[in-house]
Amino acid sequence: KQKHFFYFPVIYLYHQSSGPIEYKGPMNAVYIEKFVRRVMTPLLYISSQSKLQRFLSSYEPGVLGYFEFNASPQPPGYLTFFASALHSLKKDYLGTIHFGVITDRLLAKEIALNDSGTIYLHRHVNASLLYPHETLNFTAENVWKWALENRETFLHWLRPHGGKSLLLYNELKKGPALLLFLPFDPLAESHPLLDEVRKGCPGLALGGTAAPSSPVLPPSRVTLGESA
Repeated sequence: KQKHFFYFPVIYLYHQSSGPIEYKGPMNAVYIEKFVRRVMTPLLYISSQSKLQRFLSSYEPGVLGYFEFNASPQPPGYLTFFASALHSLKKDYLGTIHFGVITDRLLAKEIALNDSGTIYLHRHVNASLLYPHETLNFTAENVWKWALENRETFLHWLRPHGGKSLLLYNELKKGPALLLFLPFDPLAESHPLLDEVRKGCPGLALGGTAAPSSPVLPPSRVTLGESA
């Protein structure tokens, strides 16, 4: 009780002064390892154009912060942005929103980030957004909420452990959906099948490819389920 362990099994992670961050995913080694890695390095450091393109092309929503480290070892706002990435993992063990940091001024200009402390939410279909510092307090929770409310979610993961029929029913009653069952390795550095699905998602979201005379509605979202 002193450590707030009120049931078991339970896994809590602590990152310096931040924590506890509870792992709520499957009790599977690869998923636990993936979560631990994300907590250890909640920010991806974007140091080259190729890394930037890889980050922006991901099927998962991405938030980028530009911070100029030449002027100060701790640029204003950096620790808040770091805490926001950890806060995201507290709320979502899957870490579906990725957080990245650019420290190079020329690289930041590739996506029109000119001022240190600028936060950028990348979107594939709708216009990407900058964090509204003028109207919204810059706190870890506000940055996470802003990203959550404005992200594009074309892919939605279902990871059933128990009531599979109920899980599928609750998803299907929301409306048209394309269900895909894919093998998934959380530790893999690339996911070619997911990349192919993601490439088709913007087209589906904008109306699908069904013929005008077809009675079949285009799916409003793509739902992914894991297969063995």
